[in-house]
Amino acid sequence: SAGNAATGNTAAQLATQFPNCHAVPSPYAIFPSVIAATLPRPTGVAVDAADPGALRVTWTDASADETGFTVLWSWDGVFFEPAATVAAGVTTCVLNPPPDAPPVAVRVAATRSTDGTSSLPTPSVAVTPPSVSAAVLPPSGLTATQQGSDVLLTWTDNAQNETGYVVEGKAGINGQFRQRHATLPAGSTSYLAVGASAFDSFCVRAVLGTACSPAAGPVRAWGSTAVQAPATFTATAGSSVRIDLAWSAIANYYGSIGIERRLGSGTWQGIAGVAASTTAWSDLNVAPGVVCTYRLRLTQDGGTSLYSAERSATPPAPSAAPGVPGSPSATGVSRTQINVKWAKPTGWAESITVERSADGGATWSQIATVAANVTTFSDSAGPFVCGGSYWYRVRAFNAAGDSAASNLAGVTMTDCSECRDDYEPDDVAGQAALLSVNGPVQRHTFHVANDRDWARVSLVAGRTYTFTTSNLGAYNDTVLYLYDRNGTTLLTSNDDYGGTLASRVVWTPAVTGDYYVMVRHYFSTYGGCVGFEYDLGASGALPAPTGVTASDGSFTDRVRVTWNAVSGASSYRVYVATSATGAKTLLGSTELTQLDHTGGSVNTVYYYWVTACVGGVCSGYSSYDSGWRAAILAPTAVQASDGVYLDRVNVSWSPVSGATGYQVYYATSATGTRSYLANVATAAFNHLGATPGNLHYYWIKACLGSLCSAFSDYDSGWRGLAAPAIVQASDGSYTDRVRISWSAVTGGTKYEVYWATDAVTRTLLLTATATAADHLSASWGITYTYWVRACGNAGCGDFGGGDTGWRGVPAPTGMQASDGTYADRVRITWQPVTAADHYQVYSATSTSGVKNLVGSTSELVLDDTAAAVGRTSVYWVKACRNVFCSGFSAYDTGWRGYLAAPTGVRASDGIYPDRVRVTWSSVEGASVYRLYYATTASGAKVLLASPVVTEFNHTAARPGVTYYYWVAACDGAQCSGYSAYDSGWRTGVRLNLAAPEITASGGVHTDCVRLSWAPVVDATVYQIERTAQPSLERESVGSTTETTFDDLSAAPGVDYLYAVTPCNDEGCGEAVQEVWGWRGLTPPADLKATLSESGDRVLLAWTPSEGASIYQVSRSTAGEDGRQAIGSTAIPEFEDPVVTGSGRCSYWVQACTDVHCSDYSVPAATSGDFLTFLPVVVKE
Repeated sequence: SAGNAATGNTAAQLATQFPNCHAVPSPYAIFPSVIAATLPRPTGVAVDAADPGALRVTWTDASADETGFTVLWSWDGVFFEPAATVAAGVTTCVLNPPPDAPPVAVRVAATRSTDGTSSLPTPSVAVTPPSVSAAVLPPSGLTATQQGSDVLLTWTDNAQNETGYVVEGKAGINGQFRQRHATLPAGSTSYLAVGASAFDSFCVRAVLGTACSPAAGPVRAWGSTAVQAPATFTATAGSSVRIDLAWSAIANYYGSIGIERRLGSGTWQGIAGVAASTTAWSDLNVAPGVVCTYRLRLTQDGGTSLYSAERSATPPAPSAAPGVPGSPSATGVSRTQINVKWAKPTGWAESITVERSADGGATWSQIATVAANVTTFSDSAGPFVCGGSYWYRVRAFNAAGDSAASNLAGVTMTDCSECRDDYEPDDVAGQAALLSVNGPVQRHTFHVANDRDWARVSLVAGRTYTFTTSNLGAYNDTVLYLYDRNGTTLLTSNDDYGGTLASRVVWTPAVTGDYYVMVRHYFSTYGGCVGFEYDLGASGALPAPTGVTASDGSFTDRVRVTWNAVSGASSYRVYVATSATGAKTLLGSTELTQLDHTGGSVNTVYYYWVTACVGGVCSGYSSYDSGWRAAILAPTAVQASDGVYLDRVNVSWSPVSGATGYQVYYATSATGTRSYLANVATAAFNHLGATPGNLHYYWIKACLGSLCSAFSDYDSGWRGLAAPAIVQASDGSYTDRVRISWSAVTGGTKYEVYWATDAVTRTLLLTATATAADHLSASWGITYTYWVRACGNAGCGDFGGGDTGWRGVPAPTGMQASDGTYADRVRITWQPVTAADHYQVYSATSTSGVKNLVGSTSELVLDDTAAAVGRTSVYWVKACRNVFCSGFSAYDTGWRGYLAAPTGVRASDGIYPDRVRVTWSSVEGASVYRLYYATTASGAKVLLASPVVTEFNHTAARPGVTYYYWVAACDGAQCSGYSAYDSGWRTGVRLNLAAPEITASGGVHTDCVRLSWAPVVDATVYQIERTAQPSLERESVGSTTETTFDDLSAAPGVDYLYAVTPCNDEGCGEAVQEVWGWRGLTPPADLKATLSESGDRVLLAWTPSEGASIYQVSRSTAGEDGRQAIGSTAIPEFEDPVVTGSGRCSYWVQACTDVHCSDYSVPAATSGDFLTFLPVVVKE
């Protein structure tokens, strides 16, 4: 020990005094037993770290009477502690240090339990524990579950390359993992720790060779659900500013207790955490009258308890005024700010008031009220009077009253830079005089005893300045001081410079900014200096001139050097050298900012520097610039042709007198590297190698023998681009555009496409980089003429083309020709085409036959009255706009009947119980009629009867089943075509069947109205009827044996009133319930948006939707959320006159009737002439 060393006790003396103690050199060990010299210590200690996650210790037993061995280890090489004990005769032990731990030192000592002694420990052996490797992944999802007296560990195997797993453990949560429970094979995912305590902690590592992964864990079997919240919890208001909390002790556990508080009905907030051994805590941050509610939660080893019971307390209102705020102080910071500080008062305070006095405390003014927890205030009510004294005091307030005033805190404003004032009559009060470097001197007067004259001056870092005073009067003795930028720290001073009573200070600042000069009289305190005058001046080195420029060959008789003026300079000196590092020679001095160097050699480069001077003191050298005098002047009036020639750029210039030749240079930019092109004898040159369309820059030098001038001013020019040789426009090949294509032009990087409708006035359509483009906004029925020209970065070539093209008209769809329906004609019908203003109908005797024009019409129907009776013809339709027509539509066959088909076919709908009555109008020339039926509108027709009259009773019809009837008129073997059908049904016997409860879809399906109902007992078929107006009788739309029915004949967007009648082979019940339903409208398809040629409108077009009587158009610039309706139209076209800046608008269209609308269409967006289809919006 240090005490023994101080008293000189040696190890031998200590051994005599303490026979059971032995001196152990440091590092030393701590043993639970006495060291016995008679017990030999082990020898040959070795530590092997080859086993992953383990250290294997071996030694040689040197004793015959030990009862065991103790293995000790140390992490710092100083303090050793037992790591393991083994029995006598055992000479090996396995230790489990944590991976990536610092090097560990190991010792071994023999122990003898018979007398409680130990041998000296062996010398320490140091070894580095196994390392953690990122090459093997640790397990995850480690859990521990108590199973009786054992603990089951499970985990997820994440490593694919491990050679095994090690399980480590320790008692409780503290300490290190030094107990290896097991070494497991690769792929293991569980381990049962037999006899382990629920409080033991476990880690699992994956092993790869001698390295191991980071540990998963630690975990404990008892988990977080066993953590018990603190009990017997109370909250008591100790005073108006304190609430005391108390709870019962946490038995046998550790961890921490979190304390949470809620003020009134506010939110819970954590306010403190204490050790688990704590059983009381006081909340000192409370306010009187505010209800405070508390709850506790215990956290242990990663587990968290449930919250304790909630306890509330309300601090009472204060019974006395708060204590007096203590330790007030005041500090003048600047001319406009004084900082006041104080200590918090005792007791509860609601606020603090601050008062100020400017008359020594005779009168006071309250200047501020601050919160009770605030202890500072900045008084910014200045400017304060220099030399004035200000006093402050504070009071605390609560509901019981005010405290007494605090002690006074005073400050006198004498040390803030804003108060520097020489008190001259003509000075602005409160400001220091401004002193200019190298400016006129200032005349100052000492007005009062102890007068201090202050001046502020701006200095630049790194420059040296001199400050001087010149005394006026034989006995005037000034002292000069220089202060820092705050006017508070003295930098330097001087008195009686050079054997005079005047003063001089020289200073080189390290920081640019304002500094302060102060002058006082040496005897200022005696007042004898009043009325003395002196002059104060400042001088300093001027900055070097900037912008030095020397002419480069601009003159043949001189080099002209110019520079920027320096403020304060009275003259400048110009120096010259023959290299940038050569000796500088004074060229001349001038008061101007330019000087001509008329000497020297022509075409020789010289280097020039300039200094600025005042009063014989000059600045440092400026940056240099080089210049030279030319032997001959540079050419002028350089001109390069701009696209005039397809094979060259022609460059010309004004001849230079005396020139024997010229050098031509070029570059691809005005600041690019100039490349030599040629040496020519005349003042013109053709650049044949210029790339077409690319801008080139040209410079010329005039030469006199081997001596050449400076570069001329440049001019840019470019080689022209050829016109595209081939320009082609599509003639109706596309229905949504006109495609323009052209041949590529060498040098062209882009192409401008123009159009016109009069072949004269060209309008730019678009710019393309490929050799094809589309005129998407072209209108149908107009012939356009197109031109194309190639462009480069310099300009564009001539136009090529003049080809015409036009947008194709779509062919009609839905074309149908009547099959024997009419005795005097074949009727051809089709669907409208938006672009068409008329249609042409053609016919042939076969699909491959010659097509002959039948006729032209602006309607959607045309009758072929010239068709032969009974002969089948093939028909096609073309849609046309002006002189342009579409291709042929799909064909349909038709024929003219011998007799007209009957009209007015009517079948009774549930009127008769025993029959369906079918009637029709008579046909002239008919001797007999053929009546056909089917069970669906598209089913196979079955001949029912051949009556000679115009009515028939279908008595074999099943009750409730809908039948469809057609009639043909005949005269002998010649018959007409089928009439239009009508459906009907019979009721049979009226049965007592329950009426079904039905539902009908409302716009959900765009192809039908879907009806559904629950099955009716004894019903085998259901009759479905509808009406569009409740005041009209219902008509049959079909029958079914199912409990659902799709009305495919419903018109889109029309409301129908439906009824369902249950039936069987005997008869039908009654349709009691009626329900409304409607078929949804299909959203418009193929919506396209293009910008008009004038650029002021967006043109929308789409495919018509069946049943739509009007279309609603919406627009957005912010996706679906910003979608707004902008108008409606009855035709499938719309023009939007609003184009929102350069942004892109998205458009949607809905098909509507008077009462219903479809979902939104797929959106389309346009920017310029390029069309973009947005993703499909799927509506659930």
